[in-house]
Amino acid sequence: DVIKYGSLLFILLKIFFISILGFSLAYFATNAVKRFFEKHQLNRRLRYILVIMTGLLIIFLVFIYKSFIYKDFYELRKSEIGKSSRMNRPNVIMIVLDTMRQDHLSCYGYTRKTSPNLEKFISEAIKFDCYSTSNYTLPGHASIFTGRFTRSHGCHKPSIYVTSGKIRIFQTFPLSDSELTMAEILRDNGYITGAVISNDWLLDVKNGFLQGFDYWYKQKNRFGYEPSIFIIFKKLFNLRFCPYLVASEINRAIFKWLDKYIDETDSPFFLFINYMDVHLPYMPRPPYSRLPESKVKKIFLDNYLFSTKMHTFQSEIKDLIARYDSNIRYLDEQLKMLFDKLKSMKAYNNSIIIITSDHGEYLGEHGLCDHGKELYEPVIKIPLIIKPHKSSTAVLKNDAPVEIVDILPTVLEMVNIPVPASIQGNSLTKKIEHPIISEVYWDDTINYPRDMVSIIKDNFKLIISSDGKNRLFDLSNDPEEVHNLIDNNKEKVSSMFDEIKKWRNSTEKKKIYVKLPPQIDPKTLRKLKALGYIK
Repeated sequence: DVIKYGSLLFILLKIFFISILGFSLAYFATNAVKRFFEKHQLNRRLRYILVIMTGLLIIFLVFIYKSFIYKDFYELRKSEIGKSSRMNRPNVIMIVLDTMRQDHLSCYGYTRKTSPNLEKFISEAIKFDCYSTSNYTLPGHASIFTGRFTRSHGCHKPSIYVTSGKIRIFQTFPLSDSELTMAEILRDNGYITGAVISNDWLLDVKNGFLQGFDYWYKQKNRFGYEPSIFIIFKKLFNLRFCPYLVASEINRAIFKWLDKYIDETDSPFFLFINYMDVHLPYMPRPPYSRLPESKVKKIFLDNYLFSTKMHTFQSEIKDLIARYDSNIRYLDEQLKMLFDKLKSMKAYNNSIIIITSDHGEYLGEHGLCDHGKELYEPVIKIPLIIKPHKSSTAVLKNDAPVEIVDILPTVLEMVNIPVPASIQGNSLTKKIEHPIISEVYWDDTINYPRDMVSIIKDNFKLIISSDGKNRLFDLSNDPEEVHNLIDNNKEKVSSMFDEIKKWRNSTEKKKIYVKLPPQIDPKTLRKLKALGYIK
């Protein structure tokens, strides 16, 4: 099995030394408290009770330091910002609801009332049927930022190389400095750029996503301390903790940034927000999560084993869906608070607000949970909602499926900035000319079975796989993608395959040269496990 948190010997030694530290501090603290109480002649029984409680508290705090408690947000400033005129350009607020599938939002017709505030928001916005360019965070965000497809921006994860049962490599291809991002374009045109990020690992400096931002907030590693003690307490007391900042914490950082910086300049601002609340581990929140826990509690405590052992708990899917939905409802309420804050600052009307996702999530469909697998609708069909600024004259068209590569050119047109030639998406004020393509690329040296690409045309969806397991679905009559029509529609398949070849010939493929590291470092491994990217 994959080694979880280091060798047993290392864990035992760590517990031993932490225990010595805890008991030593407790000894000195209890002696000091005892002398204090003796001096003030406190009741003897009460004195001993308080001394014992002090010692236990000191030991507990030593054991959980850095495992349960994370430091507050921090700020990095990449350049000096001078005052500049607003140039009559609106603010741009890009909100990514990480892991949000479209069909679980009530504003898109879901039966549970998961997003009542977004329903109100849509009354002054436009919603689209939108697709991601891939099935996980790294390429999805890269396509949003660059307006380019996965094969062209080259930012993806060939993933996990496994030998002898141990993880050797978790190699990511970062977003190259040569790629032009939304933040860079807007900053070069007079915008202050800021980011508030919950997805701590993938949206990191080393992955290239923060280029172009003047300011950003993200958590210092919530579990920076090797969490053997954390796991012991978790197992003993059935505790659950998020490995990411929840929406209320993200909002706190957003409000802090708005209060501190927006009043200092007349420049318009670009604010990128990444919320992670519908990502694993689906922390239980009302109103939909008040259900019998059954095996769900054990599954969560076992670090998301359900995503790889789906067949063992089919009966628990309703519980998982309820938790996912409850997190949407919580996030919807936090979005309302964000909108209220913008209104109180008189920044709401003069802001373009885009709400979308990087990918969706499987909740039992095709025997799958989590994401990063296959290219079925639950993992690539996502929301896209755009609210123009109050004085906008742009007419957005939503009568056909669109893709996240179309967001950047739409924003640039709405703020009257020329669209660079490198952008492959189309403005949503015009007809979409590119095909609806999603991709997953895996390096030939990596132990994963296949590359995949899907295309959607006229409500038919073709998935081409490098292992030869190709599939064709009629989304109008088979939205759950159950019936593979590949053998009975050779003409349709041939036509769609030609579309893929034509698209490939018309788009560049970034050449990637990567020297693979000898082995993944333990800290990165723990982060990836906490977020569910490694099981």
